[in-house]
Amino acid sequence: MNTFSDFIRNASVEEKTEVYTKVMEAASKKQNEMVRLTNTQESSTKYGPCECCGKNVSEVWVKTGPKPYFNHEGKKIMESVGSTFGHRECLEAV
Repeated sequence: MNTFSDFIRNASVEEKTEVYTKVMEAASKKQNEMVRLTNTQESSTKYGPCECCGKNVSEVWVKTGPKPYFNHEGKKIMESVGSTFGHRECLEAV
């Protein structure tokens, strides 16, 4: 009987990447159900410019939920829970 440890020890990089990708996709689907937008009632003076468009914000919102991560080639490799600050309209668009 093979264990996960055996798989990790013996699998090729491609096989490991395939399994990792499937696990991260499943986790991402679950995380997409947990997005929240909150008004900080503060401006760019406190939180800095919008992380989406780079412009100053009079009323900063924070989006908590899945946040994509990309490799050096620009390919999305995973999503993790994180926070993004900016205009409500910008956050709703991503």
